[in-house]
Amino acid sequence: MGGESSLKAKKLPIYLRIYLLGLALATALIVLVSIRALQLTIQHIFVVLVFTIFVAVADFFPIVIRSGESEITTSVAFRIASVILFPFPLPIFVALFGTSLGEVWLDRDWYKKLFNVTMVVVLYAILVAAYAAISDGDSIPLNSVADVSAVLFIVLAGYILNSIMVSLVVALSTNDPFSHVWQRNYSDVSLHHLMSAPLGAAFALLWNVNPLTSILIVAPLFIVRNAFKFMTDLRRQTKEALLALADALDARDRSTSQHSARVSQYARQIALHLNLGASEVETIATAARLHDLGKIGVDNQYLYKPSSLSSSEERDFRRHPTIGAEITERFPLFEQGSTLIHRHHEHYNGEGYPDGLAGEEIPLGARILAVADAYDAMTSNRPYREAMSSQQALQTLVEKSGTQFDPRVVRAFQETLDAQGPLPAPGKQSPPEVSS
Repeated sequence: MGGESSLKAKKLPIYLRIYLLGLALATALIVLVSIRALQLTIQHIFVVLVFTIFVAVADFFPIVIRSGESEITTSVAFRIASVILFPFPLPIFVALFGTSLGEVWLDRDWYKKLFNVTMVVVLYAILVAAYAAISDGDSIPLNSVADVSAVLFIVLAGYILNSIMVSLVVALSTNDPFSHVWQRNYSDVSLHHLMSAPLGAAFALLWNVNPLTSILIVAPLFIVRNAFKFMTDLRRQTKEALLALADALDARDRSTSQHSARVSQYARQIALHLNLGASEVETIATAARLHDLGKIGVDNQYLYKPSSLSSSEERDFRRHPTIGAEITERFPLFEQGSTLIHRHHEHYNGEGYPDGLAGEEIPLGARILAVADAYDAMTSNRPYREAMSSQQALQTLVEKSGTQFDPRVVRAFQETLDAQGPLPAPGKQSPPEVSS
């Protein structure tokens, strides 16, 4: 959790502008009230300055969440500590100055900086009020059941509110469903938050004993940050490695160039239309990019043969889903996608391959891949036939609905094509530029 968003839109939608304006006005009101309540002392200046530096330094080293739409940092620990340690309005100024200082040095558009600062101020104003209402009010932190309950509440509430506020701004900027944005960005970061925030409570305890002893928490925070960064990088590198293999396969054959990319887009459209969860949509879309990876283990003559394959050649060719699954299952982070690749040539009536599964025995993602793959194959030129029109290909899908294809998936694909239209035909795409 860090509250930092990487919005891509340059022209801000009206609802996003209203949301940002609302946060800015709320922040202005909170800061005004905080200034009026401030009784400035040297000690106050010192703690705000020190905690501002802690927050800014932590914010300067964000971890980009896999979708690239938001980030997390360990600054939550220092903000939580300030809420536990200091009375209103000091935690508000720590949040305001610390986040602002961190944003100064980061390369973001102005509206992203505005959101990050105002969101954090509003969020921590809520948490300060909640902690004051639940805790026992004693100057010694975590000295009672009420204090512990207050800390647990603000840790949980902070995570929930932060994830909602950031997901909302991304959803408004991209026009994606809120639930999908939340799952993309926050389904995997709960552990990071639930480890960083309690370290903030430990920081507060040590600070109360002696500010110098609180340095002992820096090392655990550094370990937590690096562990999560390693996990995030591993997930990203796994996907990049797999997609590089898929691109290498597409590059082997100009007649199927970009085939897997188009299949992935069609599969994503179908999955979204069926209201599947964001994580499942991403798994299906990635599996679609990799669905033909097993062809890397198939003899080239089968791929380029200008006529139909013989029975023995067909039998050998049909090994490619199994080969693809065997390659991708070596990547533990892609286990579910591996299953979809293995099953994408199964038929709804049980007459497909490699295992003759039927109906609901075939994973839904694999049934989606089957429709997307077949449509793009039919609308692409191949060595042994000319491409069909979009209307002809769609009619073929409808005719084979209930036998080769899942009727529900075919219907969903029809509806997405009616709403969005097919992708540009492969033969009508501009050739790539070649540099000398």
